[in-house]
Amino acid sequence: MPTSVPKLDLSPKLNRPLYLWNPFDYLLLLYWVFFFPQALRWYEEKWRSGKKLSDYKTWGEKWQFLQQHPQQLQLWIQGILLTLTVPFAMAKALELLGVNIYWFGVAGGVAILRPENWLMGCYLSSWLLKQRGLLTSRITVVPLPNVATLLENWLREDWQAGIYNLNQILEYSLQFIAVIKAINQAIKKIPDEQLIYRFSQLSEITKDWDLVKYCSASLRDSLKSRALDGFFLLLPAWKRSLKSRLNTDLRIDTFPHAIAAGFWYLYQENPSKATEAFQVTRSLLYGEEMYVLATILTTLEQPEDWQDIVTINLPSFPSPPYLRSNTWEVMNKFQTIIANVQEIEQATTIVRRSTALNRAIGELRNIIERGGKETEKDKFLPEAERDLIIKIAQKWKSSLETIATEVGDITITEPISSPYVIGDPVFGQLFVGREDILRELKELWINAAQVQSVILYGHRRMGKTSILRNINSCLDADIKLAYLNLQILGEVRQGSSEIVMAMSDEISEVLDISAPNDTDFLQSPERTFRRFLKKIEKEMTCQGLIIALDEFETLEYLIEEEKISKEFMKSLRSWVQMSPKIGFIFAGLHTLKEMSSDYFHPFYASFSRNILVSFLSKPATNQLLESPNENFTLQYTKEALEEIYYLSNGQPYLVNLIGFYLIRRFNDYRFNQKIKTDDKLTLEDVTAIINNNFFQQGSYYFHGIWNQAATSPDGQQEIIKILAPYQQGLTINQLLETSNFTESEIEPIIESLKRHDVIEEKDNKYVITVELFRQWVTNEYYVAQEKN
Repeated sequence: MPTSVPKLDLSPKLNRPLYLWNPFDYLLLLYWVFFFPQALRWYEEKWRSGKKLSDYKTWGEKWQFLQQHPQQLQLWIQGILLTLTVPFAMAKALELLGVNIYWFGVAGGVAILRPENWLMGCYLSSWLLKQRGLLTSRITVVPLPNVATLLENWLREDWQAGIYNLNQILEYSLQFIAVIKAINQAIKKIPDEQLIYRFSQLSEITKDWDLVKYCSASLRDSLKSRALDGFFLLLPAWKRSLKSRLNTDLRIDTFPHAIAAGFWYLYQENPSKATEAFQVTRSLLYGEEMYVLATILTTLEQPEDWQDIVTINLPSFPSPPYLRSNTWEVMNKFQTIIANVQEIEQATTIVRRSTALNRAIGELRNIIERGGKETEKDKFLPEAERDLIIKIAQKWKSSLETIATEVGDITITEPISSPYVIGDPVFGQLFVGREDILRELKELWINAAQVQSVILYGHRRMGKTSILRNINSCLDADIKLAYLNLQILGEVRQGSSEIVMAMSDEISEVLDISAPNDTDFLQSPERTFRRFLKKIEKEMTCQGLIIALDEFETLEYLIEEEKISKEFMKSLRSWVQMSPKIGFIFAGLHTLKEMSSDYFHPFYASFSRNILVSFLSKPATNQLLESPNENFTLQYTKEALEEIYYLSNGQPYLVNLIGFYLIRRFNDYRFNQKIKTDDKLTLEDVTAIINNNFFQQGSYYFHGIWNQAATSPDGQQEIIKILAPYQQGLTINQLLETSNFTESEIEPIIESLKRHDVIEEKDNKYVITVELFRQWVTNEYYVAQEKN
């Protein structure tokens, strides 16, 4: 049927990107900023694909995004140039004219309701909109004359075209009040039997769900309530009194109000409230369908685990024809899933239970995949209930996946999320192979007459932080641990005050004893902290306190940079010796004996034990790979496990990194390339992932070992480079022949490298301990040189 309703297009008429060197583009950008800010969003969306700049968190990610999107980068640069130049240019011009500038007033004028923009379009707005498809005033919230009436007439003549035009108004102006008035007036004239169908169309077409909300809630009362919230001169009691007279809730007192509330509650994933709303409209066309749908969704949302799904009994479905046929197709799938879950409980054989489980998970995956498509072309589920249905399906799927090991083998039907942790501390089943260290710490702290202080040392990525973060699992409830990573202090500007304040905060949180105020710490940090330790010694109800300081070598750096005084180490030593109920554990790259500065040497005597954090054993490495969590279904061949241990020597970071790359390779082969593979990781897989990408990802670890070898004694890096080409190692005589060191010079070098697990002695030969590190050194200092 032909319609006289024009199809508005209020977007900017620009079919090219802005150019950095085009002065007219700067004028256009200024116009957008002051009179058409919606154009900036339109431009940003038009000239990008995928994520937005705001989706990226770090500056590095944002810069990489801008490099990949030159139009976005140019807009960013143009914005900076305008921000820096326009205010000064305008100020200079006005000063030349003798005009004084009151910047606060200027800022205030920009922030108000923009009456000049309203006046500019108040007389011609509706005529231009109707005849030319133009909107002259885009930045005033004050309703333009006759616009609401024009929109109402369009809605009454052609509902879908009218909603499309409402979307254009909302997207490219601030005329929300006029739009809400128009749609509410139009709805009043719609016959009752058409109301649910019209609201269904509205919920699918609109880009702003507040259109639906304020067909039920009062926009006027909501605006008044927000205004009261922002009126800071009113006392809170007065605000509450005034707001109590306003009704901002969704209403279900009329058919239109109840229908709008029902669709809004579905969109807000609150099916029980939607059921209450649709209860009012059951007598209307499609009213019973929407009521039963809301009731079913309320029931489907309730299960907390798979056994709750077994007990679900859905009501009878309404008879077709349906308003939402695709949704009822999905409801039928949920009915089938419930039957499969009931079979899981009732079946007596693993095969039947496993088959039923696979069917249920497969159906849920299908719902998630089809329902999650958001493009107009591929959209399957209606907007109102889509997110709620997907949320229910994901919850059920997670619940069923937790019983996979109980039911039997399960076929992997979707990409596996890697359980391996790279770089961060590990917890739970990933924390393995450190039972000996935890047992030793337990003896020192729990079974001893006094709490002992300990040094925990080892090279980077060996798992020292993971041990500190998991110590509580082996401690009695009577021993408390306060953990502080010294690297989080960043740029220390207040000297030792910042360190003792950070320590006090952690101790205070663990013991629930208030710390001294910051002023006392800033005035006298060491004395204040000593008093605090005496206070907690008297007040703490537990047997002892362990203060764990991670990245301990940070103190040496701060002293060398003169951020804190050398005298701080004397104070720290006195605190270590202060109380039998308070102990310290320091974790770092070195023993205190190895600290380069003399002021650390007296401190060394205060510690009863240096504990080396070294490599994982072979069984612990296999446990980490094969059982990273309870839901891990992949298996490793024996040859793959042997190769991983040979390459990593049980270095925790490298083991996790290998596991991570193996999962990524499996997902790529199975789900991207559609190559049929067994649910096993093989020697071939391990060999395939050890490539340049792997070494680049692990560069922080490899460079960390290499840079540590640059410290005293000199010559460690040279010995590593000599050993790197020889997989079987070299004897001491071969090292002496190859290097320029004498026997007395090479001895401390060898001892230091052995102490830090960089090399080891096997069959009278010295070899690099970690095969992957040997390969990295070879690639960095031999292969790269040959290419150059």
